[in-house]
Amino acid sequence: MKMQLFTIFDKKLEAYHQPFCLENENVALRQFQNMAKKESSIADNPEDYSLWHTANFETTTGETETFVPQLLAKAHEFVIQSQET
Repeated sequence: MKMQLFTIFDKKLEAYHQPFCLENENVALRQFQNMAKKESSIADNPEDYSLWHTANFETTTGETETFVPQLLAKAHEFVIQSQET
């Protein structure tokens, strides 16, 4: 089965966090969106975090296909700003 590797970049840290495997980009985007909306360091500082697709991993052979990391989303894109009424 082909899995995909993703990581979250922290602009203030100037580094990528530990990569994680998921089935596809849609699942990664959903998980990242949920992190940006719930109480977390990502939700507290959404302008500092972004989601990147870094590689593919084939579970049956152990082969990894790497490529130039691809930006999928920035956390601030998922934050709904509250409006004053």
